[in-house]
This record gives sequence, structure tokens and C-alpha cells, in this order.
Amino acid sequence: VDQDGRLEVIVSGFAARGDGDELRVLRLDDDGKARVLFRSERHNGGIAAITSGNLDGEGGHEIIAFVRDPHVTRGELWIVR
Repeated sequence: VDQDGRLEVIVSGFAARGDGDELRVLRLDDDGKARVLFRSERHNGGIAAITSGNLDGEGGHEIIAFVRDPHVTRGELWIVR
């Protein structure tokens, strides 16, 4: 994601029911430990899907997440740059 040549993992930080999920970007360091590079605020609902890609054509990857509130049929699209 940050183009430093190290492996990053994008995850949804699961929380207890009703506490909401959060989006996290972790970097796996040489010693095998994960370091948090980014953590979003908790959302009322759950993160249903996560992906990344070069949306703006500038070479870096943006993170895209679909976030859905419980009991509704629509959600929000988050784009993290």
C-alpha cells in the first residue's frame, strides 16, 4: 500500500456485537511482528468487503471498504488514501 517494498495486510478489526468494526493496515516487519500503520475509527456496523487498487492513476494504492450498518440494505463506501 505504501510502496516501501514490505508486505502490508488490510484487515477488518472485528469487535463484539454492537461495538462496530474498524479498518486496519498492518505491516509485517522482518522479525515477523505486525505493526499497525493505520486504524480507522469504529463504525456502527460491519465492514463487509475490503480491497485496494490504484484508483487515481498516480501509482499508489488506495484502500476501498464497503461498510454496512446493521438492519439496513445499503451501506457506505470508504476510500482511504
